[in-house]
Amino acid sequence: MSVVDLDRLAVTATVSASTAAGHVGIDPVRDRAYCVNFGAGSLTMIDGELDGVIGEVPVGEAPCKMVVDAARGEIRAALTTLFTRPWPTTWPTLARAYIRAYPLLVMRS
Repeated sequence: MSVVDLDRLAVTATVSASTAAGHVGIDPVRDRAYCVNFGAGSLTMIDGELDGVIGEVPVGEAPCKMVVDAARGEIRAALTTLFTRPWPTTWPTLARAYIRAYPLLVMRS
């Protein structure tokens, strides 16, 4: 993942997430970014001040999207088993996703 200075339109840092990193959410209250890792079944936590990874949390099978609710201190991640299970035979099964809520982890030095 690249950190971009929007005033200068320049990459200022590069942060490594995990396998098949995807959707990113921002928590402006805690100055954190979160990235779901589809291939690793995890969520990477990035400190905005340090521009570095501060942790990785397993969230379940194949997370594909997530949203940060900074006011409630939660992340809601959509998990899907589309590519990790036998191919479904009906469209309702194909479209099914599972939602779980995980509290935000605030790490302090």
